[in-house]
Order: sequence, then structure tokens, then C-alpha cells
Amino acid sequence: MKKKVGRLFVVLILLFQFLPITELTLAATTETEPSQSQQTVSSESVSETVQRSNTSSSAAAKQSSLLETSTSSQISTSPSDTIANSTSESQSTKETMPSVAKQTDQALPKAPTPAITIDFENERLEGFDVDAMYSLKYGSNVIPISGTTGYQLVEVMLGQNVEIIQKGVAGSTEDSDAQMLSLPKRPVMDSSFIRSSDETSEGANDGTLGAYGANMEYRLKGTEEWKVLPHYTTGTGPLAPGEYEIRFKAVQSKSQFKSLPFIRVIKAGIDREKIPTITINYEKEILEGFDPAGTYEVKFDAKTQYTVSGETTFKITDGSDSTFNMFSKVWKITKKNTNDQKPDSVQQELTIKARQQLPDGWVTAKDETAKDQNDGKLIGVDQAYEYRKTGEKSWIKGSTNSTVEGLAPGTYEIRMFASNTGLVFVSNTITKTINPGKAREETPEIKVNYEKEQLEGFDDQASYVIRFNQDVVSVSGTTTFKIPDDMFQNRWWKVIKKGDGQATQDSNPQDLLIKSRPYLPESGITVKHETEKNKNDGKLINVGSDRQYRMLGDQDWLIGTTNGTVENLSPGTYEIQIAPSNDSQTFASSVVTKTIEAGLITEETPGIAIDYENELLTNLDPAATYELKGVETFPPHTETGESVTISPGSDTYQITDNMMGKRWFIIRKARSNEYNDSVEQSLYLDLRWTINAANFTAIKETQAGTKDGKLKNVFLNTQYRKKGDNNWLIGEQSGTVEGLEEAVYEIRYKADKDQRMFASKIVEVDLSNGLIQKIKPEIKIDYEREMLVNYLPNEQYKTASYVVDHWVNAPQPENLAVSITEEMFDTWTYVNIEAQAGVAVASEIQKFVIPARQTVDEKSVSVENESYAGAKDGRLTGILPNMEYRKTGASDWQKGTADGTITNLPAGTYEIRKASSNTEQKFASLPIKKEVKAGIPKAKTPELTVNYEGETLDGLDASAEYQITLDRKNYPVKGIKTYKIPPEMFGKDIRIVRVGDGKNSLTSDPQQLTVKARPVLDAKVVQVINESGKKKQDGQLKGVTADMEYRQVGEESWHQGTEKGVISNLAAGTYEIRYASSNDKQRFASESIAKVIKTDSEQAPVEPTPTPIPKPKSQSKSQPSAGKPTSKTPTGQLKKSVPAQKKTGKTYPRTLLKAGEKKVYGMMLAGILILTVVAIYWKKTKRDEV
Repeated sequence: MKKKVGRLFVVLILLFQFLPITELTLAATTETEPSQSQQTVSSESVSETVQRSNTSSSAAAKQSSLLETSTSSQISTSPSDTIANSTSESQSTKETMPSVAKQTDQALPKAPTPAITIDFENERLEGFDVDAMYSLKYGSNVIPISGTTGYQLVEVMLGQNVEIIQKGVAGSTEDSDAQMLSLPKRPVMDSSFIRSSDETSEGANDGTLGAYGANMEYRLKGTEEWKVLPHYTTGTGPLAPGEYEIRFKAVQSKSQFKSLPFIRVIKAGIDREKIPTITINYEKEILEGFDPAGTYEVKFDAKTQYTVSGETTFKITDGSDSTFNMFSKVWKITKKNTNDQKPDSVQQELTIKARQQLPDGWVTAKDETAKDQNDGKLIGVDQAYEYRKTGEKSWIKGSTNSTVEGLAPGTYEIRMFASNTGLVFVSNTITKTINPGKAREETPEIKVNYEKEQLEGFDDQASYVIRFNQDVVSVSGTTTFKIPDDMFQNRWWKVIKKGDGQATQDSNPQDLLIKSRPYLPESGITVKHETEKNKNDGKLINVGSDRQYRMLGDQDWLIGTTNGTVENLSPGTYEIQIAPSNDSQTFASSVVTKTIEAGLITEETPGIAIDYENELLTNLDPAATYELKGVETFPPHTETGESVTISPGSDTYQITDNMMGKRWFIIRKARSNEYNDSVEQSLYLDLRWTINAANFTAIKETQAGTKDGKLKNVFLNTQYRKKGDNNWLIGEQSGTVEGLEEAVYEIRYKADKDQRMFASKIVEVDLSNGLIQKIKPEIKIDYEREMLVNYLPNEQYKTASYVVDHWVNAPQPENLAVSITEEMFDTWTYVNIEAQAGVAVASEIQKFVIPARQTVDEKSVSVENESYAGAKDGRLTGILPNMEYRKTGASDWQKGTADGTITNLPAGTYEIRKASSNTEQKFASLPIKKEVKAGIPKAKTPELTVNYEGETLDGLDASAEYQITLDRKNYPVKGIKTYKIPPEMFGKDIRIVRVGDGKNSLTSDPQQLTVKARPVLDAKVVQVINESGKKKQDGQLKGVTADMEYRQVGEESWHQGTEKGVISNLAAGTYEIRYASSNDKQRFASESIAKVIKTDSEQAPVEPTPTPIPKPKSQSKSQPSAGKPTSKTPTGQLKKSVPAQKKTGKTYPRTLLKAGEKKVYGMMLAGILILTVVAIYWKKTKRDEV
């Protein structure tokens, strides 16, 4: 082994000798970015590495030679090329580079100058053309580059100038001009850029790092992720102890590579007392957060320090009462070690600020304005302040507007309040005094009398001033003051009652508005002159009830009218003004004057009438001249420019078609200068009736010469005549003119003065080109099917009923019938066959009434509900044979009965109506609805079962109430799930009902249940075989079969008999035997019999009387026992050991140890124990040998 270790040591020594070669090999073969560890040691130049490798052992020299051979056989773009080809312009490089094109007489163009950029973050050169070849030179090194867009920089290149040339293509281009590129050095990182703090105590993980510069990052050594290093004023937050790498980040915008990392160690803290976290309660002026179980040192300097122990708080003192002023100082708090195991905690530095400063001049006081006004003010007390009256305890917060108002006279204390939120202590307290004011004169209550234009309400024993800015008026010795004109300027004047200068001061001012006079524009009042001489009908317009007027020279003013027009005025000059009013608080306005001129004699207004039949204007004065002016039909009747002049000489004037359909103003022209034209008469001349020949239908003669042709739609407002006749004939009321020969007829609507219509124009209708007429329908009513029938096939009908204010149109017949809808009942209905275009006109209309439905009086039908839910014994009465009914949802109707009674109805809603009849021509009535309501449901019929083994009735609902009846005796049961069967019920029939509450349920139907009698066990069935000797325990009971059970008197548990009926190995004693209870066999336990097993050598004990089943104590004479659930052991017998087990039918005979068997049993146990000990000992011995 030692030799192997020696050999391994020798091997390791040999391996360590090859380490320089290993470094060179790695540098030459990798094509990735150098690892962080390589960057750390890369400050040593590559050339030095190569020189060191050349001075190594012979094995290393051989490896170096092999490396040079492998790298010189290919063109590489990796950093290994830089190292492998460390000699300038090596022979291998010349061989692998393409040759430059031979010089010809004509110079070739140069390849484009490279535009390579530096990727500072990834430390690469970017921008190479993948299809071009380049040479990159730095120092004495030349590196060929092709087939890539980027080149990874190596550490040795940083801080050097690089020359990049794109190589020419043979026969096409020459080498490009060189691009010179300067690669900056890495920035240098050292401790001067870093601020750190160690962990304060063991496990605190509260070390920090911070940067004094920018663009720095850090990571825990051994981890991957770099994180931004914040400024030292912020710090990283809590850090665990360890070595942290810190470097400058690469920044493209600053042309900066990342620096090599610098290591800063955060030292682990020692296990010391936890640094305190004491806080300041600015409002209570205490330090909080002390651990009462610890001891603290609160220190300002060597002379000033306090010890805090057993407390959670510490009072901040302010220098009063000979204490030290702790404010405006930095305190260092240390938790002292308590068990001599841990050092004191790191100090917590806590700055206790100075109090806020409140200069006296920041708050001013305004005195009470008058005695008992309590309107003093503190100005400058905003919500950052609080104040109180001297002597009071509670402080009050300042005002949002910085002015505290409504203060009584007195001295007030003011201060800035403390705030834990704002981190400020309470300020110093200043005091301000509010002085009481003098009693004021009572504020005036002067009123304006707008109608008298004076101020009223002055005290003639007092003096007043009325002031508006610099305008002041004094009033004294009077109760009224006449308002001068220069005060009507709509200004607010202040009325002040003057004080006596000693006991009283001036009153508070009364603000009094003296309005301006309202303005009445002259243009707002218009005049209507007298229409005729001496008529005195002049008018002033726009003189409403809020204005007044008078004729010039009169004294009294008159009130205007509600409609604004003052009528029946004589010619003359009138004054008008807005009336003064105390109610509306307005003064009289300035006066406006208007003149009403005297009128001339007016010609009489025309009374022209219209003769519509002869189309004339009548009632003209033959001596007068009339002018007709056309105006718009509707107001404002603007003139259209049309004009007609009627000269004297006739009392009528012929109306032309151009005059119709227009409104005309008719004026009788003035006969001389002393007259006015008459007032215009407005007259509308209607248009002629509009007529269309298509509105009239010609029906030709049925046969030539029968003269039975017809003209339809020729009513009484229509005239017709055979063309060539002079006289017009009036149409018919029916609109049908009959008995006409085939000819051309002229038709027009006649003139009607009542409707103020002129005759229409004339249209012509040729009877020989007329149509035929469809036959008149003969529709009938089917009352039972509720349909209109007897329609003809292949005809289009129009069936319409008129309902109140609209028509109901039925659809076309289906199967030669139309259904009658509800709207059509009790209406006139009209049916005709519609016209056939170009062939026939519509038939005459058949008109008939569809009767209304019959009605049913709801009161005539009564309902009897079900007696209980599901009884189906509901009843409807009042449904006679002419009526019918059905349950809602059913399709068929059932006829009523002679006595009107329908019985045996289940609960539900029923529809009842009067039946339809074609014989009686009656429709069915709309159905009424009656509901047969379900009765209260019966409670669910009990379903109790007999538990023969537990001797109970099972299946009770503990929330329900039951009644058990036995021989007319009732046993109420409530609140239990099982009922113990009392002795008197065995062998009897019982009746059980669930008692309803009468509101939600009725008593249920009864459950009839037979409670079987107990079986009887004959004592002769069981035989006894005594013990053969004392304590032999070989007695027997014979006849105790598997459906029986037994036990020795004094035992609690019963034992099942055997299939053969023999129970062996019994000791002497008294035994009880009975039939066992069984739910499977529906059998109760019998009463037990007693049997005695004797010992032949002893006098047998007297056989006891069998234990009868005791009767339970009765609760009362009338109430047999009934009660709560009990165990399943029958009454008067001992409980079984496992009463809940079901009998399996197997026999388990009772076996007892005989005399002497106990000793054998003990010896067997001892032997087993000895064998076990021997086995353990043997096993232990064998293990020791091994």
C-alpha cells in the first residue's frame, strides 16, 4: 500500500511538471470567451507564457511542437490563432492566405475599407463580410479572418491599436485601405470605488455594499448572476457574509469594457446581543421598544448616559426641572449583555430632533368686536397648530383657513402639535389675549318705501350716517328720509346708528340696497291713433299692469291693463311710466310721453258674400270701388302682389278659376280726402272639388237594351247627366245609380255652400265599357265551431268587423270558413266578394251582427276544497247542463249535471263556461277559473318495526309525536327514536298513528301492528347431569339447543346452546335457561327456567325459583310505561356481554381447567421460557466466535 501511495505521489509530481504546457494547450484550443478565472490571471502577456513553456521539461517541449503543427495547418478565427501564430508573418500564414493578384499594366480597384465596430458588452469586433477575407494586425501579430461576421477579442488585444484590411480578390480588386481601430484597456477596479459594512452579529445577514461611482455590478463569488451595485447612499440592502466580486460594467455608449473583478469580503458577525430598534413616540415624548427583560445604555457622551432596565419606555426630558435636555441630539443605544455569554449589541444611533419653534409673531389675536359677541379671532392658527384657553386641559385643533373664530375674550395658549406621522415634537407654547369689546348700538332696520321714495324707520332721538364709499349722508331728528335723485344708482348703502362714544360704539352696519329707477324705453310704448273722428278709440300699447299713465296735465296716475293695451283713449298727449311698488320693490321709472292723433271718417267695411253655385261675389255697392289684394292663406297673411279692382256699376262680380284657392283682402276705397279706406274684409275662395273618373265604376247592361246599367259611387254630393242633356241629376244615397242605358255620362261633384265648395270639373264615363258585378255573399255563423261558413270557392273575400274605432280584417277563408276572433264578437261584420281587375266589380256587401259571447256569473259557481291532501273529494256546484267544465290543461270539456254538482275532484284549477249551441244560436262563454285547493296533508303513516332482541319498536322520528293505542288506552310517544315495549303489549295488536299539528299536517292513517307473545320454555325439556365429584366440573345440561341460551346465576353474560343440545364441563351451581331472542326468527326471549347441577359427594343446593320478568313501575293508572330507548337485554334478565352481536349459529361450549391442569400449563410455559433463553445464548456465542 505504501508503495502504491509512493507511486501515486510520483505520478502526481510528474503531472504537476506539465502544468505550464496544460495552460498553453487550453489557450490554444478554446474558441470561447476566456473564463473569469482566466481573465484574472491574464495580465501576464502571452509571449511570456510561450517563453515559460519553452523552458519546461522535454515532454512539454514535445507537446508544444505538436501543438504548433496542429494549429498551423488551418485558418482559424479564434483567439488560438493569436497565440499559435505568435511570430510575425510566419511561414504557415503565408501559405494559407490567398495570393495577391499580380500587378498588371492597369491598376485594380481597391476593396472597400472595413467599417468594423466594437461590441464592448460581448467583447467582439462586428461588421465583417462573411464572404470576404480580412487580415487583422496588432503589434507583430497578423490574424486572417474569413467566413464570419464577428471576431472574439482576447485579453492581450485590449489596450492596443488594431489594423484591419479587407483582402483583394485575385484579378478583381486589390487590398483595401487599412481601418485603424483603438481598443481601450479595461477600467481598473479597486477598493476606493467600494463602500461596505460587515454583518453586525451572527446570523443577522445585514452586511451592505455600496458604490462611490456608477455602472458597477456585483455578485456573490461562485454564483452566476451579476446585479447592479447601487450608490453607497442607498446600498444593496442586507447581505449574508461572504466573498463578493465587484466590477465595472461594460458600457457601449462610453466605449468601456467590463473591468476585471475585485474581491470584497463581508465578514461574519459574532453572536452578540441584538441591535436595539428603539423608536420615538413624538406625541408622548418617550422612547419605545425596550425589552423589559433586558438592560440598555442610552448615551450622548461620556458624561451623559442613562440606564434603562425593566421598562418598555423611557421619558425624553427637555431640561426643565433640572433635567438634561435630550432634544436636538444624537443618542447611541446599546443593549447590554445579560448572561456574560454574548457581547453587547451594536449601537443603534437615534436622533432626537429639536422641538418645533413657534415665533410669537406668527399668531395674532383679534379682539371681540362688541360686548358678549364672543367673536374674537386667532389668526395664523392652521391645522398644524392646537390651542386652548388658559386654565383648560384639552387642546383644540386649528382651522383649515388658518383663522380660529368665535372665541370669547381671554388668554389663549397656542402651539404646534406633535405628530408621529410627521415625526415632529410639540413646539414651544405662546400666549395671545383677546380683549372684550364695547356694547354696540342696535343694528338699524331701515326700510325703503318705493312708492313714496323715502327711507323709513329712523329713531328721531338718535343720529345715523348713510354711507357708500366716500359718499356720506347724515340723518337725525326725523323718522323718514326723502331719497334724493342722485341716490337712485342701484348701490348698497351702509346705515349705521352712531354710538355715544363712551358706553356704546357704533352699531353694525345695515346693508341697504337703494335701487336705480327702472328704465322704460320710449320705443317700447306704441300708439294706435283714433280710427275715426270722435270715435275716441285711440290706444296705448305695451302699458301693462306694472305701468301707469295719465293725460298731460292730470294729477292722478292710472294703472295699465293686464293685456298691455289701454283702449278707448281720446286724442291728446299722454305720460307713461313704470309704476312704483313696495311689493315688487321697484321705484317709478322716468316718464315717456306719447301723442294720440285724431282720426278721419272710415268707409264702411265690405260685406261681400259668395254664390258657390253661380260662382259670383255678391252684395257689392254699385256706387263704390273695391280693391281685392291676394294674401298668403295662413297668418300673417303676407300680400302676394296679386290685385283685382272692381269698378262701380254692378252688385256682383264673376269669380274666375285664377281666384280660387286663395285668400283675398277686400277694401272699399275712400271716396274723398275726408275718408279713410275701409277696414279690409278677409275672404277665402276655395278650390274646386277634386274629381277623378277612376273613382266611378260603370256596370254595363246585363243584356243589350235592358237599360239596367249602373254607375257606382255617385252619391248625393254628386251630379250626373247623359252627355248632351242640359239638366244635372242628383246621385243616390247608396251611391249606385241604376236603370241606365249604355251611353257616355258626365259626372261632377256639385257646389255646396255649406261646405263652401265650388262644383268640380266634369269627367266622362262610358257605360258601354263597364264591368260586371260579383254576386252578394250569403255567409252563416257556426256557433259551436266559432266560425263564419258558406264561403264560395275560388273567390277573394273581404271580411271586416268594426270594433269601436277601428276595423278588424279577417284572413281569407280556409276550407271555406273563417275563424271568429275575440275582437269580432258583438260587432257588425261586413263581407263582400272583391273585384276582379278588368273583369268584375266587387259584390254588394253582406252586413250582419256577430253576437256577443254568453257570460258566466262567477258567484253562481262555488267550490269545496279537498278534505285533506290527496283525498280527491273536491266539489264544484252551479255547473248546470247548459254548462261544461274541464281541469286546466285538459283538452276535453265535460257537461254539467242536472243538480249542478260535480264531485270527486282532485285539487287543481278548473275552467267553467256556458256551452255553445247552433240551435240556440249562442257562442260559448269565456271560461271562468275556480281552484279546488288541496287539503292539509296527512302525516306519513308510521312504519315501525319490532326489534325482538332489544324488545323495542324502532323507526320513530324523534321530531314527531305518535300515539299508540292498546285496548282503548292511548300511549303518547314523543322525542325518541325507539320505544320500549311495555309488558302489557306482548301478545297484543296495537294501533300507531303519527299525530298532525292541525296546521301543516293531519293525523296519519293508522299502522296496525301485532306484538307477538313471549315463547314458553317447558322445564321438562332441559335435563341435568351432576358433577362426578367435588370440583370435577364435569356437570352437564341436556336439551339446551342452539335457539336457547344459558348462564350461571350471578353471571352477566348469556351463552348460546349447542346444535346437539348438550352443555358440558359445567361446575356445580344454579343455571338459568331460556329461548334466545331473534330478529331473524321474529321471536322475543322467553322467561327463564332454573336448573341445579349438584355434586355427588355434597348435598345439592336447593333449586331456586326461576327469576320472573319484573313488571315496570307504572307512571300512572291510565298511562302504561313508555319511554326512552334502552339496551336490547330483555326486561328482568341480565345483559348479554356483547348484546349488539348477531348470533352466528355456531356453538362455543364453555371449557374450564380441571384439577392438575394448571400445574401442567405452568410447566409448559416455564419450558418455553427456558428454550427461549438457551436459543438466545447460543446465538450470542456463535456471533462472538465469528
